[in-house]
Amino acid sequence: MTAPDQTPTTQNHSGKNALEWFVFILSCVLILGTFAVLIHGMAVWKDAPARLIARAGEAYQDADTVWVPIVVTNEGDHSAVNIEVEVVSTSPAGEVEAAFTVDQIPRGAERQGQVSFKGKMEEHHFRVRVSGYQAE
Repeated sequence: MTAPDQTPTTQNHSGKNALEWFVFILSCVLILGTFAVLIHGMAVWKDAPARLIARAGEAYQDADTVWVPIVVTNEGDHSAVNIEVEVVSTSPAGEVEAAFTVDQIPRGAERQGQVSFKGKMEEHHFRVRVSGYQAE
């Protein structure tokens, strides 16, 4: 009497099943997509310094105080830190200066601040500028 064959019975598979193919194709797409994003980032990256633009928003009156919201945008390729923003109000009484500091603005981001002046809103004309910053 002969002993039964101990090798497991296998069917004739001709390659991978549908799930294996799906996972393989999905992995390839994800890897190629990652490479495409990295290559695109390297192609469009410019090594320009921070470019800060300050603009005044719509001023509003509160009792005898004029509040001026300020938006500072970094359109450069590097972050900027310790940004000093200066706002000058010109009125019949003369020029008055107000300033504030923003800690950090990453590339492509914006930050907001606010300054105030005494008097009536109709009397004031505002000039806003970034007076200094440090590159990071």
